[in-house]
Amino acid sequence: MTTLLFAAATDPGLSFGSLIWIVALLFGLFKHREALQEASTNRKAIYSLMVVEIAALVILVSQLIKPLFDAPLAAILVPLVAFVLMLLGLFLAVTGLLELRSDTERRLKGRKHAWWAVALSVFILGGMGFGFFNALARRDEIPADYRAAKPDEGIRDEEFNFAFQHPGSPWMTMNAPRLNKLAKFAMARGGKSQMFFIIIPEKSSDGEAPGGEESTELIADVVAANLESGMGAVEKLSREPHAVGELKGIRMRTRAQHKQMPLTYVQWVYSHEGYAYQLMAWGSTKDEKELFEEADRLFARFSMLDPKRKAAPAAAAASPLTGHSTEYGYSVELDGRLWERPNNLATEFPEADFGAVGDNTSMIVVPIWLFGQEPAPDALAHGLMSVLNVDSDEATVRNAREITSDKLSGRAFTYEAQDEAGAVDEYELRVFRDGDMAYLLAGWWAKNQPTLGARVRSALDAVKLSAPATAPRSAAVGKAAATTHAKVFDSIARYYSDREDFASALPWFKRAFELEPGEPMLLINAAAAYSGAGRYEEGLALINAHAKRFRGEARLESWRAYLLVRSGREAEGFQAYASVFPSRLTNETHLRRYLSLLQEKGRVAQALQVIQQYRKRADSTGATLMHADILRRKGVPAQAAALLRQRQKREGYTLEVSEALADTWLEAQKPKLALEVAEDMVSRSAQSSRSYQVRARAEYALKRYSEAKASLEKALELEPSSADTRQFLEHVSGTLGQGVNSVLKTPIEEVALPPELVARSDKPARAPGHNGQYLLRATAISFVKGKELRTTYLRRVQVHNAAGVERFNTFEFELNPLSEEIFVNRVEVRDEQGRVVARGKVEDCYVSDKASAQQGTQRRTLVVPVPGLKPGHTVDVVVTRRDITPPQAMRFLEQDFSTSIPTSRAVLYVRGDVDAMQWRASPGIKPVQAPDAWTFVVEQPALYRDEGLQPDYQEYLPMAWLAPVGTTWEAEGTDYLKSIAAQLVPASTVKALAAKEGGTARDEATRAAALARWVQKSLTYRGILFGARARIPHAVDEILGNRTGDCKDHSLLLHQLLGAAGIPSQLALVRTGGPVVADTPSLDQFDHMVVYLPTVGGGTFVDATNKFIAPMSSGEIGLGGREALVLDGTKSRLVRIPQSALSHVRAERHVRLQGTTLHVKEQVTLTGDHASAVRYFLSSEEPSERAEQMASMLGGSRAGVSVTTLEAPDLEEPERPLTLSIEYVVRGRFASAGGGIVGQLPSPWEHNFLSTRGTERRDSPFEMRTPLVIESVTHFEVPSGQAVTAQDLEERSGTTDHAEWKLASRLADGVLTRDFRIRRAQGRFEASRYTAFKDAMQAVLDALEQRVSLRGPTSAAVQE
Repeated sequence: MTTLLFAAATDPGLSFGSLIWIVALLFGLFKHREALQEASTNRKAIYSLMVVEIAALVILVSQLIKPLFDAPLAAILVPLVAFVLMLLGLFLAVTGLLELRSDTERRLKGRKHAWWAVALSVFILGGMGFGFFNALARRDEIPADYRAAKPDEGIRDEEFNFAFQHPGSPWMTMNAPRLNKLAKFAMARGGKSQMFFIIIPEKSSDGEAPGGEESTELIADVVAANLESGMGAVEKLSREPHAVGELKGIRMRTRAQHKQMPLTYVQWVYSHEGYAYQLMAWGSTKDEKELFEEADRLFARFSMLDPKRKAAPAAAAASPLTGHSTEYGYSVELDGRLWERPNNLATEFPEADFGAVGDNTSMIVVPIWLFGQEPAPDALAHGLMSVLNVDSDEATVRNAREITSDKLSGRAFTYEAQDEAGAVDEYELRVFRDGDMAYLLAGWWAKNQPTLGARVRSALDAVKLSAPATAPRSAAVGKAAATTHAKVFDSIARYYSDREDFASALPWFKRAFELEPGEPMLLINAAAAYSGAGRYEEGLALINAHAKRFRGEARLESWRAYLLVRSGREAEGFQAYASVFPSRLTNETHLRRYLSLLQEKGRVAQALQVIQQYRKRADSTGATLMHADILRRKGVPAQAAALLRQRQKREGYTLEVSEALADTWLEAQKPKLALEVAEDMVSRSAQSSRSYQVRARAEYALKRYSEAKASLEKALELEPSSADTRQFLEHVSGTLGQGVNSVLKTPIEEVALPPELVARSDKPARAPGHNGQYLLRATAISFVKGKELRTTYLRRVQVHNAAGVERFNTFEFELNPLSEEIFVNRVEVRDEQGRVVARGKVEDCYVSDKASAQQGTQRRTLVVPVPGLKPGHTVDVVVTRRDITPPQAMRFLEQDFSTSIPTSRAVLYVRGDVDAMQWRASPGIKPVQAPDAWTFVVEQPALYRDEGLQPDYQEYLPMAWLAPVGTTWEAEGTDYLKSIAAQLVPASTVKALAAKEGGTARDEATRAAALARWVQKSLTYRGILFGARARIPHAVDEILGNRTGDCKDHSLLLHQLLGAAGIPSQLALVRTGGPVVADTPSLDQFDHMVVYLPTVGGGTFVDATNKFIAPMSSGEIGLGGREALVLDGTKSRLVRIPQSALSHVRAERHVRLQGTTLHVKEQVTLTGDHASAVRYFLSSEEPSERAEQMASMLGGSRAGVSVTTLEAPDLEEPERPLTLSIEYVVRGRFASAGGGIVGQLPSPWEHNFLSTRGTERRDSPFEMRTPLVIESVTHFEVPSGQAVTAQDLEERSGTTDHAEWKLASRLADGVLTRDFRIRRAQGRFEASRYTAFKDAMQAVLDALEQRVSLRGPTSAAVQE
């Protein structure tokens, strides 16, 4: 109703000469103001006319500005305000006249004003009423100026080959261009259910739309996109084929909002022989059902005049649009019908050397000469994208991929941007490098017209690149392209600076400044990079060289002052700073740097003076925070708090000031005041994680740990990526004794096992001799491609005794919190009668870190405590994990059915998309298969026992493996190499490094060994295990900068160094925890990366992360005989790692008896696996503790061994044999007996490497992976006056399937010499042969330990 009132009030007939009326009304208001000053005036009468005039002004002014502001709210408010003012004026006029009526002497003025108010208000109100009822009566009519001259006539259009029969009343033909400028025919119908209808025909002028189903689909896409673009958010109801007679088109139904009015649209599109037609009907959504029926009736009246006729081209084909540059080395030829040169290229994209525009499409070519510099691929992409003001680090830059153009390889990206009008453009960005030339090819199109993307990509494909041999003239200083080059180089430099790689940033900043020497910001950036690199004198020299040119540039002078101080010229630097602050520069970044320097140099009072002066000139929030920080550092937190509170009182609440205030109170040890501030922050900034972090700090200071934990959990919910919050939460949880359990609070439904598998046995079989047993150990998996991967673990354990209670009072489960969620479904303890006596709580569970000092990992351990457990009780623990991002393919899974504890039943249950996976299992194990599930059941699986010399347990215990179907090792390798393509691009620094460290030897093996050893020595192993969530190495430049890395980083660096040295190599993946299941290809099997050298030694594997082995010794990496996946593009394949080489141990010892104590000097040389093991054993200890470690290796205190001297000169040189010089004493080995002395000579190394584990029964096979030779010579000085027996000189030897050995003794010049040699075979043997092996080794040790009998005067031998 109010809209109708407004329509009536602002009728054009009432507003004629509105400007004159406005002036007249304003003049009248001025005169009435004078009348109010007179004492003999009735004020109500005057005010009544003034109110009526103001109402008229509101109507007139709103009519004038209506074309400028089409606001729906104004259409309602303006008539309401005018109507109320009119009524108020009429009321004042009537009451004023009543008062004037009592003035019989007519001394009061105002009667005319009141009567004019009555007349005007009645006139205007009457006009409004007339307009309202007139508009109401015509509300359903179609405006006359929209109607066609013949409102009941259809159309027959020969040009566009179509006809439409008019449906008759109530439909009325309209002036089509008034509804849509593209429409050739339009109709509307009035009444309560208003509807509109248009026909938009088109002809193909360029052959792009030849007709047919594909063309119709294409046009339907464009039509739908156009509607969405014009209406914003739309609701798509349907899209289906719909025939109009013989014309098979597509019908679409859509809902949308137009100016807050809900509308429904029905569109029908059809394309044939170069003609395209769009028929569209629309109306109010409330009449939707009627609209659907009416639209179909209207569509049926459409027909083509001649379906066989082909559309004639609208114009002759245009000439191709070409571009060619010999200077920059590119050429392009585009379809002239689709593309043309832009008129504004120089102003819109001055960086572009070539550009073209089309219908909602654009493309440009930006060439850049690199002046011989080598940017990293990511840095180059970042710099080139800056031309379009695109930041490559933004999330909107996506879909990075490799791309080729002729022989060039490059990288492509997609990007979206919104213009000022709100329209969204889709970008295709391509970056290529050819020698010293780099190119950005960029194209963009309206996102709501996705079919244009193919046109733009085709145009980019048409650009041919071939770098020129010489530098482009226009890239020189002062030339047209110098500015573009400087901008790109500056952006490349910023890429490096943002990553704190200032050494790489410097040459780019300097080159940018050389190209644009008049731009002070480029000089400032270069100076900042020098500072970041710690090269302060060079940065100062650069500024001084150009100081005259930029005299008066305060930012440059600030940097000069900073560099002066850092260069050691402190007094001069601070004097230069004083000339800048605060009088000439108000820049908080520079100010903060200045204040930090003052405080660092102990000039706190001066810093306080500087900030006070600065705030007088520019009192910002940032300056206040710096002022408060200085006061805190000065030790007056109360003054800092007062300053911050004053700021808040004057300027109002800000999160930053409140956080600083809370931290100030905490520093002043007033946590209650800090908590008050934090509570206020939470109430005002409830969606800011910082508010909850501050509250947690205050609660922690008050020792309210539970509240602090809850605050941190909320902060982590708002900002999940905050490592500081997560670390603080772990600490608080530990303080509460709970561990970290915040990740456990999202319920995950367990994967239910079939009931028959979880049924409880009335009398489970006992496991004598054990503290407990698994009654059921089950894993249940639900996998649906792209939707879920959920795994439930059910552990049912019966506890037999107190030791079992201790063993099973907690359960542990691994998880990766970056990729998985986990939930404890239940923990139930039952007594002997099956009654539940205790239940666990999630609050008692926690997550602990699994990382070590040498090896980082993303994995964590969930610890589940079990309450109320007693002997005889049974506990059920059920835990479910879920992948955060469900995979499209099943992951490789290895399921072991055995444990070191007896198990009654082990189960693996898999349901879901089992057709998308394959299985393998140990002999005798097969799943029960259903259409959507597999069930593996193993009753009483074999027990795992640590028996020594065992092969991988997967080879002899019951196992099952799951893997995706349809994969190959070639595809797995190719996909992985694509994922690390950016990292594989050679870094600019490796060539020089390889030349320096690889030496000049012509032999590849020598140079490769030198490079591998350099990587071993130069990098510290610290990183993430190779696995499903940790497969991408760091960039080589970053690895070299950090000098740390994991196996991927070590291997990538070595791979690039070898490539730079001209030595072929490939990355290779290996599995350290067991054999590779060769017929189930999956990268999930691997946990380590090495490097493969195919041309060295017939194929050599190098593990640069293992610091204790000779780098070129394949077998010594501990994986001999296993298979590695060599990553060689489409030729990726499994290659067997050579078996371990021979291990050799040679010991020569000199033994002297003094009393009953042996004094031994020993020289030992080790090679092969045993050398690596001893290296690792000694290197893991501090040098001061190595002698004690060696004593333990030689037998320790139980053998009476004490090491006095240990030298290992080659300990840190694994390419050399390990040589040890040891002096030690052995006590208690000799004693008086039977009139002589009897004892045993030492043989510690022989015992160390030949001893076997005593066991009555062995279940597993045994294996010697490395052939071993031990040679020892023992020289024993027979004490003076003593003699050895003939038995001591007997020769002993033996030969078995496992070893061949010999022990020979001789006596010469009072020295008993024993020569010993054994060669132990390599191989695997059945468990039944272990007893024979053990007996054979024991026979060897018995021979070595045969007692030496000395005969002669006892006193001479035992005297110390």
